Amino acid sequence: MTRLAIILSLLLLWHKQSTAQKIFLKSYQLGYTITDRDPFRNNPSNLAPLLKNQAEYISLINSINHNGIYGNPAIEKIKSISFAIELSKNNLHSFFWKHFTISLGAGISGKIRKDGMGLNNRNVFNYDTLNHRKIESTLWITNFSQQINFTGGLNYKVKIFNGVRFTTGIIFQPNLTLNNCFDMQIDSIFFKKNTGIIIKNGNITTMEGVPVFSFNLYIPAGVEVDVYKQQFFIQSTFNAGFLFSRYYLDQNKKEANGFGFSLIYKPTKVVNTEKRSRL
Repeated sequence: MTRLAIILSLLLLWHKQSTAQKIFLKSYQLGYTITDRDPFRNNPSNLAPLLKNQAEYISLINSINHNGIYGNPAIEKIKSISFAIELSKNNLHSFFWKHFTISLGAGISGKIRKDGMGLNNRNVFNYDTLNHRKIESTLWITNFSQQINFTGGLNYKVKIFNGVRFTTGIIFQPNLTLNNCFDMQIDSIFFKKNTGIIIKNGNITTMEGVPVFSFNLYIPAGVEVDVYKQQFFIQSTFNAGFLFSRYYLDQNKKEANGFGFSLIYKPTKVVNTEKRSRL
């Protein structure tokens, strides 16, 4: 009986400790972020891997006589909204849980547009001797897409002074590009002796793109400010990192940096628990 009582007492003590130290939801976060990233591919000659029907696209490109090509190497801006939760654990004896929290979240971007890609066929004529002649034709390609992402990471926060903390950590973010499509349109420029230049826009043909998987690795740096009774906070963060994807043509150009704001809500019971833990 004595041994049984000891065993039961130990089990009861273990249960109390594990209940007191279980992982709990520390905060909710609603955020808005603008991310700058290097483009995967940027001109008609290297877009084929991003399309579902590569043979059809290559056939279209090869059927167009051209003596010029346009590319668009500009940085892409991705504007996203996100929702995240922050997890912690009441274990003052653990170095990890005393200094770090875990964040998990998901986000979705607005429509991403990339234009300025095309094939051009230009002819130079003596206008005085022409009555009606095509001068130039251009195949313009515009890419539209949208991105969803999931985030997971570690947060480290240091108190600067009352109500203000410096935040950093590491964030892993897988991304999936959806609603990916490419609009193709041929514009023609004609010259008429009496009326001058006339531009005619051709019909738009849309080709479906493939879902593009990538992932970001970020090091965030930001400031978290208490705005109401240690329950509501505003956080501004700069994220510096890299984006990895097999669709990148130039593996040396794959930066992805961003800046964002978050509204953070910490439940009342969590605030009260933290106050008691500091006593």
